Amino acid sequence: MRPVHGATCAILVLCVRFVAYFALGYHFWCACRLAMREGLNAMLVPLMALSLFCRAPLARILINESGIAACGIVYSFETHWSVKQQLDAQGVIYSVVFACAWFIFFAGREVDRRRASQAEMEAAELRREYTGLLQDATSSVAQDRETILAMIMARGLERDVERAIQTLIDAGMS
Repeated sequence: MRPVHGATCAILVLCVRFVAYFALGYHFWCACRLAMREGLNAMLVPLMALSLFCRAPLARILINESGIAACGIVYSFETHWSVKQQLDAQGVIYSVVFACAWFIFFAGREVDRRRASQAEMEAAELRREYTGLLQDATSSVAQDRETILAMIMARGLERDVERAIQTLIDAGMS
């Protein structure tokens, strides 16, 4: 599998936004009611489900951003509460593990979104020069093209090969 362009940078940017949401949540903790804090926890599971089924690019961005924001804010609430209540480290560790698990999920979804976007661009590039006919196919070595076409025609597989190529292009594979 080819590397996804910009994935490392995107993950670093997500980390920065996670920290920003954490700071925002920690600062405004006292202004938030318990119902809102619990609501953010409950919001993560539907966001996860939506991210698995939603294919629209803008929706994917919004879902991933909402997930990262919720993780940062929920973690900050849990940390603030643990510090204010002077609880042992177990509460803080629990909130760190919880937030990191969700963060990793949404960061992975962001990489998947970028991979899908890259595949769509590659498919569009392949479609641009593809006529749909095997006879119009090109090769960097002319002799290879002739050999391959002769073998396909000898077996009578022209339509099958054209259909397979179209399927691969539609899937975004080169």
